[in-house]
This record gives sequence, C-alpha cells and structure tokens, in this order.
Amino acid sequence: MKSRDLPAAIELLGRTPAIDVCLGGEMKKSTVLLFLSIIAILLFIATSAQAQQKGQTGLVMAYPASVGFIWNVTDRVAIRPDISFATTSNETPVSSASSSSHTFETGFAVLLYMKKWESTAAYVTPRFSYSRTKVTNTGLPSGSTVNWSYPSSASFGVQHSLNERFSAFGEVGLEYRRIHFTSPFNLFPVAKTWESKSGVGIIFHF
Repeated sequence: MKSRDLPAAIELLGRTPAIDVCLGGEMKKSTVLLFLSIIAILLFIATSAQAQQKGQTGLVMAYPASVGFIWNVTDRVAIRPDISFATTSNETPVSSASSSSHTFETGFAVLLYMKKWESTAAYVTPRFSYSRTKVTNTGLPSGSTVNWSYPSSASFGVQHSLNERFSAFGEVGLEYRRIHFTSPFNLFPVAKTWESKSGVGIIFHF
C-alpha cells in the first residue's frame, strides 16, 4: 500500500455497506473513520517495515469474533488494532412486527511483554475501544434507538509460537464499560459496568 492510496482506502472503508449499516448513516461516522485511519496508517507502516523485519507483523483472528493486525514495534512492545461487527434480526410469525440490531466495534491494544522464554511470552495489555449498536423495530411500537459505549480493559496474556508462521495466545482480564442509551423510554440514559473478559486467538505472521 502506498501513502497516496491511504485516503482513498479509508473513504472506501467508510462507505462499505456493513459499516454504513452498523453506523446508521453519518451519526458517529467521524469517530469510526478516525479508528479506520489509524488502522490504515499502521498497516502502511508495518508493510514498509516488513522487508527488514520478517515475522514482526501478522494477522490476528480471535474469539470472541474479531479480526485484527499486530505489529511488534520492539522486542517488548506490540500494537494490535482490531475490528468486529454483528447483525441479528427477529420476526414475529403472527404479526408484521420485527426487530433487527447492528453492532460495530473497533479497538486498539498495546501489548507490553513482561517475560519471554524460548517459544512463550507473557504480557499485559491495556485496550481502548468504541462500540455502537443500532436497534430498529417495525410494527407497534416502531422506531430506532442507538446505544454506544467506550469499553476499556486490562488483561494478562500468554503467547506461544507454534512455528515461524503461527502463534496462539490466550488472555484474561477486567473490562469497564460506560454505555449511553438514546431510547426515550429508558429511565437511566447511562449505565456503567465492570465485568471479567477472556479471549483466545491465532496469529498468522507475514
């Protein structure tokens, strides 16, 4: 990817149907485009560094379902942006009422390696993200509501190199989430939650 291609790539990402549906038009689109810009810039930097540092970048496939990118900036620090989205729909067979929801989340994590052995490394990782959910109801009542939040978490993880191309990792930690509700029927427009979190994934090194 060349530097002059970044603006066009970012604009194209912002206009993709999946992202546009999750965003519900222009609302909050600037926030997500900022994250997409960061991801695109990181991809460009990492691609430029790939020739000198083989294996320092990779594609991340994680559960809960998300896809991301990892770049080992130094032996002790790595950065990992990620993105995920989901769409669900429900219909009532006895009436014309239906409901659908679209969720979009993008995040940015920094991995700080504490200890490394031959093929295994232990690390801690703070992560910051933006999440948005749009719920649309048709029938009685009908309308759309939008909920958004800024989840922040801290986790401890272990990464093990399977071979020169693949690594596996697992994480466990604590997440804080501040959720904003826009529904007029919600008596509490803001909710705060603390919850445990965990995840596993595979890294494909370039």
